[in-house]
Amino acid sequence: MRKALTIFAVLFVSLAVGVFAGGTTESGGAAATSGAESQMKEAPMLAEMVAAGTLPPLEERLPEDVQVVKPVDQVGTYGGTLRTVDISGVDIAGLIKHGLFALAQDFETGEHEWYKGIAEGQIVPNIARGGEFSNDYKTFTLYLRSGLKWSDGEPCTADDYMFWWEDVVLNEEITADIPSVYKPGGEVMDVKKIDDYTIEFNFSVPYRFFKYYLIDTAVRHMPLRPKHYLQQFHIKYNKNANDLAKENGFDAWYEYFQNRGGGTGAGSEFYQNPDLPSLGPWVTVQYEPNLWVGERNPYYFKVDTDGKQLPYIDKIVCDISENTEVLAAKVVAGQVDYSAVALPFSDIPTLKDAESDGDFTTYLWDTPMGAMPSILINQTLDPAVDPFLRELFKDVRFRRALSVAINREEANQVAYFGVSYPTQAGALPGSRFTTPEYDMAWAQYDPDLANKLLDEIGLKWDGDHKWRLRPDNGEPVTIVIEDVDVGAIRGYSKIRPLLKEYWEAVGIQTVLKELEVSLWVERFFSNQVEVSMWGIDSIDDFNFQILGPWFIPGTAYGGSTWHAHAWHTWVNSGGEEGEEPPPKVKRMRELWLKMQQTTDEDEITRLGKEIFAIQADQLYVIGVVGSIKQPIAVKNNIGNFVNDGVWANNSSLIEYAWPFQWYFK
Repeated sequence: MRKALTIFAVLFVSLAVGVFAGGTTESGGAAATSGAESQMKEAPMLAEMVAAGTLPPLEERLPEDVQVVKPVDQVGTYGGTLRTVDISGVDIAGLIKHGLFALAQDFETGEHEWYKGIAEGQIVPNIARGGEFSNDYKTFTLYLRSGLKWSDGEPCTADDYMFWWEDVVLNEEITADIPSVYKPGGEVMDVKKIDDYTIEFNFSVPYRFFKYYLIDTAVRHMPLRPKHYLQQFHIKYNKNANDLAKENGFDAWYEYFQNRGGGTGAGSEFYQNPDLPSLGPWVTVQYEPNLWVGERNPYYFKVDTDGKQLPYIDKIVCDISENTEVLAAKVVAGQVDYSAVALPFSDIPTLKDAESDGDFTTYLWDTPMGAMPSILINQTLDPAVDPFLRELFKDVRFRRALSVAINREEANQVAYFGVSYPTQAGALPGSRFTTPEYDMAWAQYDPDLANKLLDEIGLKWDGDHKWRLRPDNGEPVTIVIEDVDVGAIRGYSKIRPLLKEYWEAVGIQTVLKELEVSLWVERFFSNQVEVSMWGIDSIDDFNFQILGPWFIPGTAYGGSTWHAHAWHTWVNSGGEEGEEPPPKVKRMRELWLKMQQTTDEDEITRLGKEIFAIQADQLYVIGVVGSIKQPIAVKNNIGNFVNDGVWANNSSLIEYAWPFQWYFK
């Protein structure tokens, strides 16, 4: 096992069966000092409320097993308002949400290579006190923190988990299809309450990956939901829930229930509803379409090594806009204390030039991407759109031709300042599941080979040798790249015209369309989009093992990230809907499912390599370059910021940097 890393000051015990035992300790595993426990301190704004009798004393607000956190650099000071900007709520989520468990990090050494694999010591308690597997990995027991409270002071217990499981996940009106992560071996897991702070999960097959879902970043939900608040919107607990929903502009109770924060997806309801109790460091006190305001949670369960309740910062004010230029201008002008999601990669030179005048620093975090962008050639295009293109897209020679027609070295220079590297879509370099041959399969720049493959397909040139012609009607072969404007943040706007140039050089007429997000989503999920682009995130070894995104239909992200939505529908409907995948795709899913049920690391590696070997051969997704950098602008007076980090879904993006221990110097 590599050096154990600790993200929070917790007692971590790793037994052969994988035990997470809770405790109150400092970073590194040393026992917490009695001073940290007995000399608890709180923010002045909370102390005033206690003195006024509007808030219970601190010792009554914290759980019995409070979590002690060793700050990144030093113990901070209380106070201040953090100004930030956001485009879609992603940054807000990273600032305020938590999982039951968390990924370990080592800020002293800067090590963050957990995304290249899963090690037992890399998952540590967070909201949960701990958890343990049975010897056969068919049972997992979860322990919550005794005395943990929601932001409104109500107890957080196993009843809140059971409410989410029984009344949300298992309710067909709210959850049409139970996510596959809760159906190991094809059977829905059994969940039962043991006592107020203990929950037992039973699986039909060994399921060692289950604890990784409890990090929260994987399936984008928080399984602890405040039953005492949400039950008023649920028909099971309120017979008038439908009337309540209609009074508030919704057609059915479950629509209003989800709007209030009771859904299972990655929606923004949890931060848009100021009345929804939270367990995070800040809670929503104001939300408007262009503004979010959060204030410290008086019941937050973490303290620093001096016994000071976290967070240090009192308040967060976030301007929300879809106009990234406006938001970036605020950052450059020094009007923002922190920003990340709203900053396009292409703005790095501008940000660097403005650092001195704006009194901020631009940090460049790693983004573990399997391809940036990935090119999605619709494998299940609706035949009503174009039956000829539908069959052409299924021809691997066509996909290979498009791939080798791309000048990836040039694309890297033009779109990404040369800081990335040419690659095919697949695993991260150095992954246990890949080889250099997989990484560069059909990724060389070879227009002659592209033309040869297109000739083999039978796509003849016109008389002017400009366009290749369709054999069905003699018209030029034309494909449409439909993309969303948010892609500009990742450099897609510079990649699109390059693809048009490369593909038209080998005779494939290419039309570029940039759509509004909601329209693109509607067309994408109805199999209307011919070609699109996205970045292959969540493809690190960690996420690939537990989620199987991009190349495995029917998984948590399988229906939304790679271009074969009808395959995903077919898998999740048991073959009753959608379109049956070809044998090679079904083989990839079979291999991935086997990964879920084995504890043999060598076998897991073998299975994963076969999956990526199929992708490298078939090019269901085409890559251009690999990982890029995420710019993060931070005011120079912010203390305890993590200079070197990883911008990844499974580290909850900015949550990696522990915003709850930032402070104003």
